[in-house]
Amino acid sequence: MRIIELEYAISQIKWDIIGLAEVRREGYRIEDRGSYLLYYFGKTKGEKGVGFLVKKQRGTEVHDFIALSERVALLQVNIYGTMFSLIQVYAPTTAASEAEIENMYNDLDEAISKCTKNIIFMGDMNAKIGKPECHERLVMGDYGYGNRNCRGKMFIHFCLQNKLKIVNTMFKKPKKLRWTWMSPDGKSMNEIDFIATNIPKNVQNLNVISKLHHPSDHRMVRITLNIKNNKKSRAHYKNIQNIKAKAINNNTSFANLDDEDDIQKLNSKLETILHSCQRNPEKITSNLKNPNIITQEIKDLNIEKYILKNKKNKTD
Repeated sequence: MRIIELEYAISQIKWDIIGLAEVRREGYRIEDRGSYLLYYFGKTKGEKGVGFLVKKQRGTEVHDFIALSERVALLQVNIYGTMFSLIQVYAPTTAASEAEIENMYNDLDEAISKCTKNIIFMGDMNAKIGKPECHERLVMGDYGYGNRNCRGKMFIHFCLQNKLKIVNTMFKKPKKLRWTWMSPDGKSMNEIDFIATNIPKNVQNLNVISKLHHPSDHRMVRITLNIKNNKKSRAHYKNIQNIKAKAINNNTSFANLDDEDDIQKLNSKLETILHSCQRNPEKITSNLKNPNIITQEIKDLNIEKYILKNKKNKTD
């Protein structure tokens, strides 16, 4: 029932588009979840998979969802008259082979080639970039975290090639609000989830969501964008068949989520949030189809679980 926990958790925060890594769902689908749409692609049962959650609201219109692989997906979206290309990535772990890492970067290169003018890159890179060096000012700000590893060097090289600035390094934050992943024993905290963009001047802020009541070893990263309202338009979501989706293997299907799918575990790690700052945003109703499904008892248990987890980490 973790899809219900997820819906409740994100109903407590501000967001417009969420990138998902390790979705662990098979298929290539767009599912209507009431006040938002779930886009995802996965081939391996119980592993990998990437996707997006897009809130239905005036001024936001999805033009395309392209899955390059189980690790890389691209969303083309119009927000108040401005086109954005959102790349979601779920990088291999440190135990993966060099060939698997190379394949991911090849997929990223292909995604970049399909992007529009404005690019937002986000996801779990399983990389540590550490402190910025003098020759890296094009892609890094003044603030780093931890020590750089080999994967971090590869990620910075990718950003230099594509002129993407790593937003995590642009804003001064205390260390406790920098890390995005915690080891199972609670003793190691690292910053391995990143957002990068070729329009850094449009970014107003970045913050790590530290109090999201959802079971995950990752914390969410959210940016706020300043987007000029170029035109007034309505989002077209009623007929999801009109939203074009493409896969490399052309294995495309659309589905409306039914009650049985609520039982299937989404079991996703929410990696990043894109929160666009819009003029006069329209109020959105609850994401939950049945708000009463989350009882006060469940809410209290989620909060208690969160408190116990933090208490354990402090005492270890």
